[in-house]
Amino acid sequence: MKIAVIGTHGVGKSTLVSEFISRRPEYSVIPEMAREMIAEQQGDIGSWFDFQIELLWRKTRSENTHKTGKNVISDRTAVDNWAYCTYYRALPEKLLYVLKEFSIAYSNDYYDLFVYLPAEDFVAAKSRDEEKASDIDRIIGTLLPSLNNLMTLRGNLEERVEKLVSACTA
Repeated sequence: MKIAVIGTHGVGKSTLVSEFISRRPEYSVIPEMAREMIAEQQGDIGSWFDFQIELLWRKTRSENTHKTGKNVISDRTAVDNWAYCTYYRALPEKLLYVLKEFSIAYSNDYYDLFVYLPAEDFVAAKSRDEEKASDIDRIIGTLLPSLNNLMTLRGNLEERVEKLVSACTA
């Protein structure tokens, strides 16, 4: 099964993926790429346009290396990328529209299950800007009805992991 974990920053996506992998080590991880890129660029991301295009390219390239793998879990997808591009107005409107349509079609074709972690459940202390996280979550929410096989996970970490593990063994 190919699983995508989506949501705004600070909702526990990376923590969920890590815990899930500790219980289901047969899964490969497609990591979250933005942190890696920010570290490479020593915090200076340059233009949001260039950063988001590079981020999308790296993510899809990483997904393609796992294309033949049966069990994959991804920390973020093109859906998240589109949401951040929309929030930061990083791309012209027409390009945002194309990215939105691409994100939906590509992600639905690639992933078997989308796991959404809603912002209202996250610990505010994790985010430096709760309002920004909520705004991005609302943007992500506009795409949720377009995603095939969507599961919203709520509760504490243990509850979320148990629900995800159960969904993968059913």
